[in-house]
Amino acid sequence: MKIDFVSKMTLATCISDPLAMEYNVKECIKLGRAYHNDGDFEKSIFYFSEAIQLELEPNNAELYFYRSNAYGNKNDYDQAIMDYDQV
Repeated sequence: MKIDFVSKMTLATCISDPLAMEYNVKECIKLGRAYHNDGDFEKSIFYFSEAIQLELEPNNAELYFYRSNAYGNKNDYDQAIMDYDQV
């Protein structure tokens, strides 16, 4: 999945609209996965972190799992383990 300008603009709009919280989380996950697939693990971690902050369910294992994988792929194993412990 390639990241496009529309996805980035959609996310920016959603983050500024607190009524669209669930949509925000889904967009952050979508962008986090896309950046991960493109090998940009820094941006992937950023968007998964945003999703974790926006998530209404505070211990969503799926989000920590995704972020853990991104940390692992960037060789930040301590952070990866900390997130994996949340899973």
